[in-house]
Amino acid sequence: PEACAYYASFAAWIAVCAARLCRVGAGKVERGFLVAAAAGSLGGNTFTTKAASELLASGAADPECDGCPFRSPAFYLLAGCTAATASTALLLLGLVLREHDALFAITVYSGFYILSGALSGNFVMDEKRGRPAASLAAYCASVGVVLLGLAVLGLGERGEGAGAAAARRPSYEPLSDEAGAAGAVRGGRAAQREWSGARQTAGSLPWRT
Repeated sequence: PEACAYYASFAAWIAVCAARLCRVGAGKVERGFLVAAAAGSLGGNTFTTKAASELLASGAADPECDGCPFRSPAFYLLAGCTAATASTALLLLGLVLREHDALFAITVYSGFYILSGALSGNFVMDEKRGRPAASLAAYCASVGVVLLGLAVLGLGERGEGAGAAAARRPSYEPLSDEAGAAGAVRGGRAAQREWSGARQTAGSLPWRT
């Protein structure tokens, strides 16, 4: 039941990311965060890798098993899922690195990679069985620190994006057509007065013949 709940939650998370990405334009901080988070979530689901390796280990430990892991379709299914998720995660990471800083993208990717691996390991592979309560509490606290760091990073990047947009915004207001025409007339009159003053000054100078 826990594994099925994890599968459903993971599918819902990927669907939410995909739906949100359809509404966010390219170059936005939120888009980079979602793409990196989805990539890390896919890459962190290493339970398929562990299950395939367990099949290989069980086959190697059994002397009477002559290539039995390779005869099972489950092994090829798990290995194929591992290759597909890892390739998709790297592809998404490459896409987000085109538009955003590597420090931001890789940090988000690594954080969700750790988080996804922790959740899948406990709910799918049941690695929490037999662990003392103190160990589980420390484990949850460490995952909470990862989430807190991701939140701080996301808020910081959003603030920097807003500051950069404000810096690129012009500090003046565009003139209307009437104001622009009036300014042009005033400028023409000022230039005409300067030209008349220059002519009078030139006429008063004693020129040698």
